[in-house]
Amino acid sequence: MSAPAGALSIFPGFPRRWPAPPAISEESGKLLKRENNFHQPGKRFFRPYRPGDDFYEALIETHRDLSEAQSAQVNARLILLLSNHIGDLNVLREALALARDGVLPEGDTG
Repeated sequence: MSAPAGALSIFPGFPRRWPAPPAISEESGKLLKRENNFHQPGKRFFRPYRPGDDFYEALIETHRDLSEAQSAQVNARLILLLSNHIGDLNVLREALALARDGVLPEGDTG
């Protein structure tokens, strides 16, 4: 379970404590691009959603024949690689908050 926003967090293996990131406010949560933003430099597509479809196919192929644990490891590595590429902590915090929003509690089927 995560520490609530502003609470102290402990990272395993590190004796130091630091505050958890603040919760994203409605006013500040406008940095993350939510419209279709998939593209491939130098290539034109006849349908605007096609690059997104191509990414989805590549993502599925990346996970093909992996165990659930291996797939989770690939996802974790992909998140870290893309987060490093994005780099903007405000955008990343907004994405984290949006990703967690709407996740059902354990055992709740909706």
